[in-house]
Amino acid sequence: MTNNNWNQIEEREKEIAAVKVKERSKKAGRYESGWWRLYQSFKTQRLITVSDLKSMVHGHYNQPVISVYLNLDPEKVKRERKVYLSVFNALIHKELKNRQSWLLTLNKDQKQQLNEDIQTIREYLERVFAPKGLKSLVLYKSGKQLGFKFSFNIKLHHRDQVIVDNDPYILPLVSVLTKHPRVLSVFMSKDEAVFYRLHVGEWEKIERIKSFTPNEKVDHSRPGKVWRSRLSWLHRHYRKAANQIKQLFYEENFNGLVLIGAKETLKEFKEFISPSIYKKIIGTHEFPGKATERQLKDISLIVLENYAKEKESKEKQRMEEIIGQGKSITGLRGVVEAANRFLVKRLWIDGNKKEKGWVCRDHHFLSVEKGVCPYCKQELEECENICDELIEMAQIYHIDYFVFDFESKNLTPYEGTVAEVYNVQQD
Repeated sequence: MTNNNWNQIEEREKEIAAVKVKERSKKAGRYESGWWRLYQSFKTQRLITVSDLKSMVHGHYNQPVISVYLNLDPEKVKRERKVYLSVFNALIHKELKNRQSWLLTLNKDQKQQLNEDIQTIREYLERVFAPKGLKSLVLYKSGKQLGFKFSFNIKLHHRDQVIVDNDPYILPLVSVLTKHPRVLSVFMSKDEAVFYRLHVGEWEKIERIKSFTPNEKVDHSRPGKVWRSRLSWLHRHYRKAANQIKQLFYEENFNGLVLIGAKETLKEFKEFISPSIYKKIIGTHEFPGKATERQLKDISLIVLENYAKEKESKEKQRMEEIIGQGKSITGLRGVVEAANRFLVKRLWIDGNKKEKGWVCRDHHFLSVEKGVCPYCKQELEECENICDELIEMAQIYHIDYFVFDFESKNLTPYEGTVAEVYNVQQD
């Protein structure tokens, strides 16, 4: 390798180091336990977390990774026994056929491990998986390095997919987390506060506060004293509930707050919520009287869906303003070139867009065309979806991004990708 090439690589390493956030150092024992946390039995039920997503993105895999996304139609599952196994078999067959040229580049051990992983997934779907009450299933498998399973009570925004690639295919999962953040839902009344956790369709009661509040009927012989006493008890109840919300946000890192209750109760209670929590209210719903848990869950899901749609509308407006100001690059090729130069400030992507690409993982270089890495002169690896690689790059370098699902057609004129870029003067 010439000195010029060495200088190019050294310069690239400096660029990567300049934009990459330094990870906290971990003790050997903690790192090992953290790594083995990735290797979970498919029998273990776990909810997806942001740290899980980052662990997958930052992982280095010695063999192909299988990513499985299946929607589970309860009626279809009831009619056709193990229909999800048939769907997986059809999708993996199609994927292997489409990826024949890439599969030829694998060595013998990698091919053997891939076949073992496919068989492991088949055995799990046939012998272990129980779809009762579930609406979707996500699996990741790569030897002993990766074995995640997530089953949700919500439908995926994407069609059924099985992807075999060098790393996990995360774009549909990112869409799920974008539309279904971790939410604290609170039902408030004059003498009670009930707290629920809502995350990707999972609904669970956390705590219930019951407070004594004097009856609203005022003793006419001493109306002022009784009314002041009632207000004192009521305000104490509101403060207690507000403090509990603050504590739960601190303990569980919720992304949003939903408030349900009578109109007057919510109006009074909001005065007691701290400003840092108040700005995280994603919606309220007026519901006088008592409500069942099923009603509260349905209300919370509706509020969350409305919030997601409103968020997409705001993102669309923000994106159009950036385009109008001339601070953006549109189109896949231009966005990829900007990402390679670390000029992307914010990224907007159509969650349904799928475009084959090429990548050098050692030097974080993407391309829409087959070729060689300009830094190490090695052949670029083929990837199933370059949009997925853009999201992974955004994860690694902590770039803001947003995935459109409800209004993805708004990105059609821009080939499904838009990037806000830093204003850098060219030499």
